[in-house]
Amino acid sequence: MTTLSTSGRSIQYRDFVIAPVFILVQYLFAILAEEVFPNLLKRIFDDTLQQSGRTILFNIMMFLAQMIVIILSLRFKRS
Repeated sequence: MTTLSTSGRSIQYRDFVIAPVFILVQYLFAILAEEVFPNLLKRIFDDTLQQSGRTILFNIMMFLAQMIVIILSLRFKRS
């Protein structure tokens, strides 16, 4: 593992993984909220979400995506 030293702390490859993970998780969770879950709801229960329900689902999914990124970054800093 390559490390660079800056003022006593070493920079590791894990420090650079967070940005791509953030982008990937935000993109995937948006697709889940906009396409996958509403289509599953339509197929399984034969019901559709109103616009307000879609907005709530999207906000919940974005919150979960951000929590995942925060937890991963904290875990990377501990290791």
